[in-house]
This record gives sequence, C-alpha cells and structure tokens, in this order.
Amino acid sequence: MTTHAIAPHPRIDNAIIDDLAAKIGIYGLGIYVATKRHLNQKTGDCFPSYQTIAKKLHIDRGTVIRYVKKLKAFNLLDPQLRFKE
Repeated sequence: MTTHAIAPHPRIDNAIIDDLAAKIGIYGLGIYVATKRHLNQKTGDCFPSYQTIAKKLHIDRGTVIRYVKKLKAFNLLDPQLRFKE
C-alpha cells in the first residue's frame, strides 16, 4: 500500500459509530460518510444531490432518500432542498 498526501478528509465522530451505527444501519452510515465527503470545510456548505450519493455508493436514489430521512431523524443531517434553474 502506497501512502500519499491526501487532501482534507471527512472526520466522523466516534459517537456516530459507537452509538448510532446500529440504529442507522450500514446504508445510513455509508450515506452519512459519502455526504460528509462533500462538506466544504471553509464554508460548512454540503450540497451533494441524492443522485450523486447514489452513484458514489452504487445504490438506488430512493434508498438514499429513505436513509437521509432516517439521518435527519437522528439529527445527523439537515437536508435542504435545492433546485437547479
């Protein structure tokens, strides 16, 4: 395994894994991590589309939507709908 300098990476709080992983499930955890991957560290903005997350994880867009609702219920995400003009 070659080690390379890596650009900023998502930080996942231990409590997410220790306390919530079993409750949100493996899909929920994967979607949370993939979403955090898009976090702009400077602005705090994070706006990946459902489709972007689905493509990255090779899962259905509907699965992403269902689990985002679950993540919202646990206050892990605060999704905001955004529309392209």
